[in-house]
Amino acid sequence: MTARSVTRALIVSLFSLSLFAGCGGRDVPKKNVVLIVIDTMRADRASLYGAERETTPEIDAWSKRGATFVNANAASSWTVPSMGMLLTGRYRFGSGKTFTENQRLLSQVLQAVGYHTIGIVANPVLNSLQGFDVGYESYQLTEGSYTTAAGKKRWGWQGSVVVDKGIHWMRSREDDSPFMLYLHLMDPHFPYQPIDGVPEDWDVGGSPERRAGYEAALAPHHAGAISDRQHREMERLLAAYDAEILQTDKELGRLFDYLDESGLSEDTLVVLTSDHGEGLWEHSSADAWVNEKSFAQSVVPELYRGHGEQLYGELVRVPLCFVGPGVPAGIREGRSVSLINVVPTILSLLDIASPTELHGAPFFGLAIPEYEDEVYSNCARGTSVTVDSRWKLHLPSDQVATRGGLTALYDLSADPGEDRPIDDRALTRELSEKIFAWREQNRERGADVSIDEQRALLIQMGYVGLANELNEETTDERKQELLKIDREKKQKKQPGTRLIEEEKRVRGED
Repeated sequence: MTARSVTRALIVSLFSLSLFAGCGGRDVPKKNVVLIVIDTMRADRASLYGAERETTPEIDAWSKRGATFVNANAASSWTVPSMGMLLTGRYRFGSGKTFTENQRLLSQVLQAVGYHTIGIVANPVLNSLQGFDVGYESYQLTEGSYTTAAGKKRWGWQGSVVVDKGIHWMRSREDDSPFMLYLHLMDPHFPYQPIDGVPEDWDVGGSPERRAGYEAALAPHHAGAISDRQHREMERLLAAYDAEILQTDKELGRLFDYLDESGLSEDTLVVLTSDHGEGLWEHSSADAWVNEKSFAQSVVPELYRGHGEQLYGELVRVPLCFVGPGVPAGIREGRSVSLINVVPTILSLLDIASPTELHGAPFFGLAIPEYEDEVYSNCARGTSVTVDSRWKLHLPSDQVATRGGLTALYDLSADPGEDRPIDDRALTRELSEKIFAWREQNRERGADVSIDEQRALLIQMGYVGLANELNEETTDERKQELLKIDREKKQKKQPGTRLIEEEKRVRGED
């Protein structure tokens, strides 16, 4: 931990103590909180952050009332660990269940001081088996799937359902006690199938510059032009992804309007962010970091589409906006910050102390000279650190390193896309040591997830085939085979007869 980090931790501790002392004997009105998480929404595809398509007009207009962070980073590129750290304000490095005894979810902290706490969540991995429902008087988790206008199945509630449920709860609440409403929308998640399709006036042909970027990302041993068919499909999917962001923005516009029309905006802090971004063919998948069995659905298998296995900016840079009482209006902060600061900021704006130590610090109302001098992100395959909003190091896990995964250092000021690693051995060694120290400092092992709990989780997520066969002796290779079959079934990528033939082949049946 740097001297600046120690100073910040001390300031935060003193701040928490002042809150405990300051709140004693006072009966002050408490502000409401609406926490909005848009699953799989990378920042640069939002017009809020300069995207070429107008994908977030409602968010753009609403965000001007408060503060927008231009370089906000999720703590992981996969939902479960990212949300675990976001909702607790604590980094965690380790295996086992998501939460440990040292963590308290925001819902627990607010419920303990008299808040109504409601969660309406469209991502089924955020379930009770992982502990995400703790601290809520009502935690509504998505049920099943729905059919899009194109007649295809989608996983989880669509955004309109989440917003409808949230507005309904606020409209029907029985008293004026403060509340926390957590809305988790799922629309931009793969498969990209916007309800209303792609807007007709969007140019979906793609630019020569973007195509050249795709081709430049191919590893040397996969070098060569991307075919016209592949390029068309990549651009079609990119447009569909953007259209789902626009679809989400439209629904959130209804939410913002309701808060204004009902008079709740005056006393409600609204926070909008995402759990992680999405790789859309910007970087090679032909390295030891990526599990090549996990992205058979990529149009160009040599390029990465998805999330959870890399830590480039497109995977961890997410939107972050605060609007409401205590938030300065019209602010656009450009320095790199972490979502680990979200809970400390919410609690500071509510004038509520945390019962546990937090690893982040408030953005507003506290005299801290800098938000973050070190921003960390972590996934199962490695860790990254960004220092002074400029230098970023990717350090593979020990397992990935033994397979040939490389450490890579980037200068974000000259190379914001993280395309050209630089050779600076002294800085690489210094930042590697920071990551080693961070891993050790935040190492906490959660309770083991039993086989029965794993089966229940898989069934809830729709991976029935894997759930039925899973036992202590199931190999990783076998799990991947069954996952592939389950995914094909869920997304109806192949006719049923071919799926049956594939199952028989995998099981060794004729």
